[in-house]
Parts: sequence; structure tokens; C-alpha cells
Amino acid sequence: GNVYLIDGLLEIPPPIQEVLHVLGDSFGQTTDSADEYSAIEKLLASAGWSDVLTMFSRSSEATGMHTLWAFSNHAFNSQFSYAERSYLLNGPLFVADDEDLRQAAVADVRAVASRFVSSEPVSIARMGAGIHSVLSLGKHANLTLVVEETHGSFSGSIDGQPLGRLDIIARNGKFLRMRAASRALCTGF
Repeated sequence: GNVYLIDGLLEIPPPIQEVLHVLGDSFGQTTDSADEYSAIEKLLASAGWSDVLTMFSRSSEATGMHTLWAFSNHAFNSQFSYAERSYLLNGPLFVADDEDLRQAAVADVRAVASRFVSSEPVSIARMGAGIHSVLSLGKHANLTLVVEETHGSFSGSIDGQPLGRLDIIARNGKFLRMRAASRALCTGF
């Protein structure tokens, strides 16, 4: 094997949630509402999957490494009406006093949220060019990842939606920035 001497310690990547919070500044983008990612955080919280974003998991579904296919607030707002956004982000809270309605609302939110979280870390560079099936979080359909390679550079799309920045490593998984959110990804809603 090889040994390489370095003059410092390598930093451990932050959890996915920290990547979301510093994304705009880290990649030289503006930090206006189009580059904020609070809607994906709120959507996962409404689905009961906040643990996906942190290192501390209390649920078996959120345990382990994940890939977050993150959309901006602007993309989320442009794809869903005010009533739909309100239901997705707050529905389970609105009906918290009725357990049957709350469970139905959580199931609806998870059906949408599962399209944006994979139950395993996905590296586009490691998968290579081709069409790949990726497991979504929860009991919903798998996602289709298409990876293209041009002159050693990778690009991709998830269920037809182009990906922006690829393979941002987080301590508890991967973060891939979607250029847009799509209603087409949210079948059944």
C-alpha cells in the first residue's frame, strides 16, 4: 500500500442537515429564497423522517446512510399550490388530535417525501453511466437514476429531473441538488 503524509487533519463531513444550511455560501451561490432548502427539511419533518438529516436516528426507517435529492424552496413553491404545500408541511399537525386522520396525513406526506430520499447512499461517480434503480425511503416505488458520462464528467437525472451539484458527501449520506421539484415525481398526490 501507499502512505501519504499530510500537514493537517482531514475534516469529517457534516451531516446532511448542516449541508442544507450552508449550501448557498459554500458553493458561491446567492442565498435568496431560490437557494434555500428549508422546504425539504419541513417535508421530512412532517413525514416523521427528520432523523434522515441528522446523525441521531430514533426510527428504524431513518437509520443508516441516505441520499437526499434536494429541491429548493422556489422549486417546491412553483410545483405545489398553497393548499398542497400547507397540507404537505403541516397536515399531520393540523389533525394531531385524531390519530386515524394523523396517520392518513403522514402516509400522504411520506408518499411525496419518499420520492426525494433514497434509503441508501448513492454515488453517481461510482455507479457510472447507465440507468440505475435506486431504493426510495419507505414503502414506495423505486427511483430511476440516469447517469451520463461525457469526457470523464458525470451528469444525471432522477425520475426525469436533472440534478445540479453531484455527490456532495455528508457524514450520514449523500446530498444531491435537484434543479427543480416536479409534481410528476409525486404520483398519487
